[in-house]
Amino acid sequence: MVILLGFTVAAVSLALPFVSSELTGATNGITGDAWPAVALLAPVAIAAVLGDRREGFGRWGVVLSALAGGGATVFAVQKLIDATRAVQLLERVGIAASVGPGSWVLIAGCLTVLVGAPLSLSRRIG
Repeated sequence: MVILLGFTVAAVSLALPFVSSELTGATNGITGDAWPAVALLAPVAIAAVLGDRREGFGRWGVVLSALAGGGATVFAVQKLIDATRAVQLLERVGIAASVGPGSWVLIAGCLTVLVGAPLSLSRRIG
């Protein structure tokens, strides 16, 4: 459930503005090329939906999910850095610009999947 929540949050972030400026308007995550982070999370979300919900992921499933979540998180942080640099460049030439919420929401979604990976271990007690 945590993985699906994180994936959904990350997917929704693509519609949000990553950079807003007077010159270009709002640049969302799709046009800002942030979609690969969500693409990395998609197989994990599919496995969470199609897998055995009673049992959870096995050890290798958790490792692969954590690797995908970690890679997506690193990519999302790079997109935040890119957005910040774009804003700085625009402001340097006198154009008002700001970092939008999209990159922050993408990071939150990726981190949620990353946290959900170890939580998806076997649900057996004892």
